Amino acid sequence: MKEIVLSIDGQIIMTPALSKAIDNVFDSRVPYDWMYDTTGAEISWLYPGLGAWFTSLNRRNSQLSRWVSNVRPPDFWMTGFFNPQGFLTSMKQEVTRMQKNKGNRGGGYSSGGGGADILALDDVTLVSEVQDKYDVLKLNNPKQEGVYIRELFLEAARWTKGSLDEPEEKQMYAPFPLLYMSAEKKKKGQGDMEKP
Repeated sequence: MKEIVLSIDGQIIMTPALSKAIDNVFDSRVPYDWMYDTTGAEISWLYPGLGAWFTSLNRRNSQLSRWVSNVRPPDFWMTGFFNPQGFLTSMKQEVTRMQKNKGNRGGGYSSGGGGADILALDDVTLVSEVQDKYDVLKLNNPKQEGVYIRELFLEAARWTKGSLDEPEEKQMYAPFPLLYMSAEKKKKGQGDMEKP
């Protein structure tokens, strides 16, 4: 963005790429270089319009800045992460470390021989629990393990009375309630994301 302003002011040379980026901004489209690197790999989220792209950029910046400068947020906007699967993996790591620390203090998972089992990521599975209402008290006093995830949407379905239901007429997307996700030790033969 800075290069565009500098090229318009005549402080740097106008290149074909900068000219194309200026045209895209004028047409309210996201410039290609803002979404892809020189190899063509995606480095940003994809939005058709520049307004939605900037709104998302501001929301992502707000979430990450608040997290870095303060304390851990009570809930997370999952869509705000470029790699949501990586976020869930790090949450699993956090839970396994907490369980290990509990085991060292005499609680948590133990091997029966007095020491604590060290849980690997392959030994735990993700578990989820839908919160039927957005309870501010839960967010003000969050559970020690796991995360609350907000602003998810269902496509061609809706969540009513604790289960999936047919969508409202002419409604393609429906909001999903607050979701609590954590990890727990796998039972024998259990795969990932299965409820015990």
